[in-house]
Amino acid sequence: LDTKNYLFWCQQVEPVIKGHRLHHFLVNPQIPQKFLSIVNRDANRISEEYLAWEQQDQLLLSWLQSSMSKDMLT
Repeated sequence: LDTKNYLFWCQQVEPVIKGHRLHHFLVNPQIPQKFLSIVNRDANRISEEYLAWEQQDQLLLSWLQSSMSKDMLT
């Protein structure tokens, strides 16, 4: 993105982001703890809250990247 295409792109995606209440993923994100305890960390038991956050975060990232042309990504 650059100064020529950012405003246009932002006007297209920002209403969708806010409409789906995903703005908090982009502005001051609150990332849940991956492990709730040392025991869970040692056993590699990832918290359900973190897994849900990660799934939504990655879907948003994928959508944002797919909304950009190849020129915007380079």
